[in-house]
Amino acid sequence: MSDDLRDRIADALYRWTVEQAAGGPNRLLRRDERILQENSLARADAVTPVVEELLAEHERQVREQVGAVYIAESIWFDDNPVDGRTRLATCLSLDEALAAIKGHGIFGEPNLVATVVEDSALHGEGGRTWAVHPEGQEPNDEGHLWITEEKITRGGA
Repeated sequence: MSDDLRDRIADALYRWTVEQAAGGPNRLLRRDERILQENSLARADAVTPVVEELLAEHERQVREQVGAVYIAESIWFDDNPVDGRTRLATCLSLDEALAAIKGHGIFGEPNLVATVVEDSALHGEGGRTWAVHPEGQEPNDEGHLWITEEKITRGGA
């Protein structure tokens, strides 16, 4: 357990508790402060392993994932999906990808929206897919405008 992290958590808990007590009608006594400090250390001992685990998981994800790109495509589903796939834009956000489709000279319409699609074969592991369709209409598997999110990872992570 990281003593520095534990001490910082204990200090934050102690300061918050003292601030809460100061707002009340009773005065905080010296012996109460000592008890609050001990209690804050005990609570910090309880939560520090959880915080450390979450931080370690977050650091692992940051090391592995640099970011994501959003690929706007027009896809015709037929016998040869490679021939029926046209990349319209590669963007850094879903909003940018949707704007690229809306503004496209052939496929664009101002009233298009993106709806996330569960269980799509278009995206890679950890990615997501959106069907792009006119607002007010339900997306369908026959639609031809799609946005896929692809994770960018560091090699060898």
